[in-house]
Amino acid sequence: MVARIASALIVIAALCAGTLLGAYMLKPKLGPYPNYGPEVRLEYLYIRIFNTTVTINGVGPKNVTMASFMAVIKVGNPYNDTDILPSTVAVHIPQDAYYEESNVSTVTFTATISVKEKGGQIPTGGSPPNDSVEVIKSGDGFAYGFTNDLILDHGVVRFSLRDISSVIPRNSDAYLTISGTVPLPELWSKNVKTWFHGDSWAYVIISIDGKALGNNLEAKGTSDHVLILKVRLTHEGNEYWYGSIPKPILYNPTDILVIIPRG
Repeated sequence: MVARIASALIVIAALCAGTLLGAYMLKPKLGPYPNYGPEVRLEYLYIRIFNTTVTINGVGPKNVTMASFMAVIKVGNPYNDTDILPSTVAVHIPQDAYYEESNVSTVTFTATISVKEKGGQIPTGGSPPNDSVEVIKSGDGFAYGFTNDLILDHGVVRFSLRDISSVIPRNSDAYLTISGTVPLPELWSKNVKTWFHGDSWAYVIISIDGKALGNNLEAKGTSDHVLILKVRLTHEGNEYWYGSIPKPILYNPTDILVIIPRG
């Protein structure tokens, strides 16, 4: 009986030690946790608005407006001594967007970006440039918000922080594909063109949350970034698009995350 109790205690101790070791490996060092911001760029965006009929709970058919989309985001890891492990990558296509500067000087390990209401139009910094994308705000440590996200919560990809296959190695780039089809609320579908201002441009918000890992998978900080863009779209009928699909995605159409080492 004593031997069984001793064996059980040894097993429990081993499990606790393993848990503590794993927690230690993924815990940043003490102090303010630095943010190793990734390089983020929108490579491709496609949106199609169409009407269809569906039956819901045996009631119907009912006319519904749908939005299909595909976004390809390039996430670059410019560091030569740090790996990036993303936890959440999200793309939003809001009807309107805004941001506020934050007084936070450092981003802590557990911090999340708050969303605060702000009236008025988003600052554009004067006349927009002639090219097809304008960066409204880029970085971390500021608050942002939006109204009426066209693709709702379908534009979010979550990675497990325990899955090291999602790590973006140091000095590497990753192409991330997010796609889906979402029914629009009836109130939105009646005026869906408000997302495409003058049929020529739309706001796009890309946010990335994750961890920065050092050697032996030890977490050394955060890896968060927010990008607010004003994207000029090509428009034909009910289709809108920007950019072109990168070759690594064409070669790996079934992969959500495609890693490319930097040359």
